[in-house]
Amino acid sequence: MISTTQCKTYASECQHLGTVFDISIERATALLAMSRSWNVLANQMQRYDAIRKEEGPYAASYGRQAALSVDLEGL
Repeated sequence: MISTTQCKTYASECQHLGTVFDISIERATALLAMSRSWNVLANQMQRYDAIRKEEGPYAASYGRQAALSVDLEGL
């Protein structure tokens, strides 16, 4: 999986390419939008990591198992 650092690197590269070189407005707009998208992804990954650390590695699987056992008991 891609890392937060890689996302930030790609964002920086897109930002640089979109503002430094003599390119069309369309290409610059696309590169700057890509830069924003990479930054959003990096932020979401950081948020997910924080939630995962807070909840612990098995929190999600315990929730699913409990839901499955409740559904099965109703049969």
